[in-house]
Amino acid sequence: MDPAPVSYSLDGLHAPHWTDLSELFDVPVHTSHGEVDASSITWLSPLALDEIPDGYQRWVEKRQREFRAGRHHARTALDRAGAVSPIVRRGDDGLPLFPAGYHGSITHTGRDLTFAAAAICTAHHAIGLDAENHKELSASMVDAILLPMEQRRFHQTTASAQQAPSSLGLFALWVFSMKEAFYKCIYPHCAAPFGFLDLDVDVEPSRQAFVVTLRSKKYPDVPSQLGGRYAVDHQRIICAVTWPNRA
Repeated sequence: MDPAPVSYSLDGLHAPHWTDLSELFDVPVHTSHGEVDASSITWLSPLALDEIPDGYQRWVEKRQREFRAGRHHARTALDRAGAVSPIVRRGDDGLPLFPAGYHGSITHTGRDLTFAAAAICTAHHAIGLDAENHKELSASMVDAILLPMEQRRFHQTTASAQQAPSSLGLFALWVFSMKEAFYKCIYPHCAAPFGFLDLDVDVEPSRQAFVVTLRSKKYPDVPSQLGGRYAVDHQRIICAVTWPNRA
């Protein structure tokens, strides 16, 4: 169940220990994030004409809110990065199209309250960003997301670490987010259609860091291993993966 709505914050989480999301990346990035619900959506900047996808007016309110919030924070981050035209159109495949010279990532989570965030870096690098509200995943979802070795690793070492997730179901949600961040980092450049079980994630809760290893040898253009960091509070986890010096 998604958490109840709280007061809207344009650029910052409510928990005082949250830091700038740029600290989750290994290269210089510009970020923006915040929360919005149906009553505060008008506080966001309007979509540019080029950003409105076909059929947008027929989308349900939640989907419109997610899209608009994501684009708002992407434009804010692009402005901070110095982009001349901070417009993020939607590609035919649904991926955001960032201005030339920039790479970015957008994420959102929540039902009645939408948390959205975006990160922007130069096109020399690639980044992936994902946020998920905390919830216990079912046993079937755990098996769909976690490799047997990842489940064993949780029980043998991860569960006893400082600041570890409290259960295998919550751990699976965290790893889902980490794998999503990896996928969002590399897919725009490689279009490699691998699945959750093609990735092995080793989590270090005491450092709030993780390493993603691609087990398949079918994708030579994809890095075999990338590192990431995450931030977590009582409400959600945010995961970031960096592919530095991609070119």
